[in-house]
Amino acid sequence: MSVKMGDMVIYNGRTVRLMTHRDSATRLTHFGIVDCNLDDLILAKSTILPNLKEGDLVIVDDIPQEEKDNYITRWDRYYKVDMIMKTDYHGLVVKIDNEWFSAYHVLPVTGYDMI
Repeated sequence: MSVKMGDMVIYNGRTVRLMTHRDSATRLTHFGIVDCNLDDLILAKSTILPNLKEGDLVIVDDIPQEEKDNYITRWDRYYKVDMIMKTDYHGLVVKIDNEWFSAYHVLPVTGYDMI
């Protein structure tokens, strides 16, 4: 089974997230950039990407610190999706607050009250 950016994979006996991939340079949480092919990774858990469109409200999911370190955006507020793009290197990405996020990092805001 093939893997995609954001999936949890097994590498060297440890379950980690597939962050980026280009040629044989693969970035995994915990390990950083490693020299491996996607076909060599074992899928541990497939990540379900949110169904988003531009203008949707989202929050940034509470991800592990080693993944948060790649971003400067705060985690404690709603954001409007400015743009959505599919890339080979990062997979599906969304632009919020002038910063690009992997789509698996954001959650749609589905129900809220106006006060």
